[in-house]
Amino acid sequence: MATPLRTCVRCQIDVLQTASRRRSSQSIANVRRQYARVPSQWVSRRAYSDNAPNGHEAGADPRITLDQITEQLGVPKPRIVTQTQPRYAGEITGLDHETELELTDEEFRRLHPGLGSLTPWSFPLDDSCKTIDTLSDNNIGETVKIRGWLYQSKPGNTAIAFATILQGGKFIQVIFDKNAGFENPHKILAVRAHTPVEIEGTLQYKPKKGSKSTTNAGEPSVPEDVENFHRTLEIIVSRYEVIGDPPKEPIIAGTAHTGDKRYISMRTSTDLLKALHLRNKVSQICRKHLDEEGFLEVETPLLFKSTPEGAREFLVPTRTPGHMYALPQSPQQYKQILMAGGILKYFQLAKCFRDEDLRADRQPEFTQLDLEMGFVDGTTVQKTIERLLKRIWYEVLGVKLPAFRVMSYNFAISNYGTDKPDTRYGMTVRTHS
Repeated sequence: MATPLRTCVRCQIDVLQTASRRRSSQSIANVRRQYARVPSQWVSRRAYSDNAPNGHEAGADPRITLDQITEQLGVPKPRIVTQTQPRYAGEITGLDHETELELTDEEFRRLHPGLGSLTPWSFPLDDSCKTIDTLSDNNIGETVKIRGWLYQSKPGNTAIAFATILQGGKFIQVIFDKNAGFENPHKILAVRAHTPVEIEGTLQYKPKKGSKSTTNAGEPSVPEDVENFHRTLEIIVSRYEVIGDPPKEPIIAGTAHTGDKRYISMRTSTDLLKALHLRNKVSQICRKHLDEEGFLEVETPLLFKSTPEGAREFLVPTRTPGHMYALPQSPQQYKQILMAGGILKYFQLAKCFRDEDLRADRQPEFTQLDLEMGFVDGTTVQKTIERLLKRIWYEVLGVKLPAFRVMSYNFAISNYGTDKPDTRYGMTVRTHS
């Protein structure tokens, strides 16, 4: 009789080893619950599932059986091991096998295309809940769910009310229309601004200017572009729910908040959000580019012994009397150790700490791209940095930088009087005798 793979609610079990090779009779499916008194040889694995997989009718049981797996793989039938957990409903089923088995996720999908994509979490995300920046033409006419802050609301007439939902620095208009089946549209007016809400309704394009219909999903009212596409959309609300408490103090856009309330400014400030997105994009480009160049990202410790480098250090006391750590001013010693250890191409986005006077170019804490290479000369380092900077400028700003100008130290001193010349003005040192 075929034995189906069963999964508990909080820990989905996979009957196959998906990535690594195992050569023993230890089980490959397991549970990480120390306090549940489950034997240590049980481990959490990912499960493959789909509501209506290929080869099954909708609503049919999509669970794959162990007999089907062993038959298609040509391996001996595994021994079934069942462990019942008294503290949780259901039971965990694992496998013991005494033959070598190697199977990747892609191979598993080819063998069982009906099982769909990986579900690595015990609780899959709700696909019906959208973010404003992911809405597209494909969602027009569909019922969507948006969670965000109620930015503002206003009445239209006795049968309609308008509101704006704020999420991730972007806004979308929602309409409470009695003619569209929403009872008591003006109830939303009693909800305070910046209260977290969940909105569910039909997504449509905004009617063209001059149109009085609120349920006419026609063409976009403004030209479509990726950045401002959400401005062409609106949601005809069928349901809303308050999912959080309103703020104790009013939040006003453009207000300069103090340090302890600085995070509130990010909710309404486009510039602050753009700065964070820019920083994130540049970090991703750096990691991707250096990985393609063969660099290895290594995180070095932040607690080190005192090694002054020109600025005062931040000291961290320990539990041992008379002993303390120092926060590093740079990962200099660590990366030199890595070079000696054979890591010849290293980088990291390193946190640095320097106890200095605050100035425009001096911060007590900052992040720098730190890298090191072994068995190279100065020209190789310069070319590596040049390629990285050119890529950042091109992918972020769309600007193709020309080849970097190079001058020798002697040339810079003799012509500009400094080793950091400002070549924008063309002012050079001339000798008159």
